[in-house]
Amino acid sequence: MRFHFKNLGNIKEADIEIGDLTIISGKNNTGKTYLTYSIWGILGIDEYIDQLNSFEDYEKIFAHIDFENLAKKMLEDGNFEIDFAFLNTLFQKTIQNTPKELHKIFGVDEIYFKNANAEFGQELEYFLIDIPYAQNLGVFEKFEVKIIFAPNQKTSIYNVIFLIYPKNAEQDYDDKILRKEELVINDKLVKQVFKIFVMFNFLFNFQKIKKPFLLTAQRDAIHLFKNSINKHSRTIVRNIKRPDFDYNTIDNYAEPLGENIDFASSLDDLAKGKSFLWKENEDFFAEIEEILGVKYIFLNGGFAIQTPSGQTTPHFLASTSVRVLADLHFYLKYKAQKGDMLMIDEPELNLHPEAQIKIARLLVRLTNLGIKVWITTHSDYIVKEINNCVLLSNDFDEKTAFMQEYQYTNLDILQPKNLKSYIAKEDGTVEKVTINDVLGMEKTAFDDAIKRFNEVSDILFRILG
Repeated sequence: MRFHFKNLGNIKEADIEIGDLTIISGKNNTGKTYLTYSIWGILGIDEYIDQLNSFEDYEKIFAHIDFENLAKKMLEDGNFEIDFAFLNTLFQKTIQNTPKELHKIFGVDEIYFKNANAEFGQELEYFLIDIPYAQNLGVFEKFEVKIIFAPNQKTSIYNVIFLIYPKNAEQDYDDKILRKEELVINDKLVKQVFKIFVMFNFLFNFQKIKKPFLLTAQRDAIHLFKNSINKHSRTIVRNIKRPDFDYNTIDNYAEPLGENIDFASSLDDLAKGKSFLWKENEDFFAEIEEILGVKYIFLNGGFAIQTPSGQTTPHFLASTSVRVLADLHFYLKYKAQKGDMLMIDEPELNLHPEAQIKIARLLVRLTNLGIKVWITTHSDYIVKEINNCVLLSNDFDEKTAFMQEYQYTNLDILQPKNLKSYIAKEDGTVEKVTINDVLGMEKTAFDDAIKRFNEVSDILFRILG
């Protein structure tokens, strides 16, 4: 999914494509958190999904298509072409009010976002629909069907191909079987195929990263003060009408922080669930707790930690790093579902470099297990370790021995195509980092600072040596 922003806080313009793992780095006050909060909020706007998902909208989408002629072409040629450009137009119209909602995500008057603009959509790509027995199409009893939407790379025109096989037959994608005497292809069937295409390629891809779970940079303090916040009724400012609103008279903060407070306040209910990670691999959490260095346990509506020696300590006496990582642990253990999107503002907060490297590996593992990950970071350690995981996608001599020596697993290998990296710059632009198949990220946001640091150190060593 792509996002395009203009005039968003300090960001003048940004074009962002979400990857399986997305990194946003850059200096302070360059708009990294603005991007994060905006995308989090946009993906959580349910009403736009509901509009796209209604049958009436499907009827509007397909009103101008001559399905009868397409069915005839399918019978004559075994495939047909269709221009899907109109779907992008419809998608943008459906969410055109999104920029008007940005101020609510940040809890301020809309005047602060009066010049902001946000556009987003799902790009159409090569797409294969597998309908095991096609019962929902109402025409097959003896056949298994696959439908391929193959794009022209330079246009929005798709070639639509039916692959139809007798049930339980050997499937060879090079040999298309089309039994005209037994198969009924009509306008109703072709129309149903189009509905399935829209559902899978737009709605499914959109919904599987809907409502990301976002850990804000304020996550440490939440567990310390959540009871006081709840007691005095937290308020996220919405629909403020005056730019001169007195912010000193009421607690206010962006919606993601409010969501974090709600999450921290519902640990008792949270503990009743199980994430897909825990259901499928309980040993995975032993590894997570080893990375974190402690074991989390629920205690009196909050949590405590248990050290390897068995000592139990309430959360408010634990180290800051333990509190910072608590909600990540609870989310992964009790809430995470495959296809989720996890967003973390500065995962390196309060962590020793060794722990930052471990967290980087954890994020890569989560990506490979089916969770989309988005981070903003100032950590060179995290970026470099993620890049190491990309380098491991290459084949080289003694790779197995290397991975064993440095305790890498196959889940620590990140394919270059699954990583998107961006640098938010001081001039208000956002630079996309090229991911090299061999060397990984060709640059980072820290290169200049590291170069200058090394130069100063070298000069001092020469002088003092």
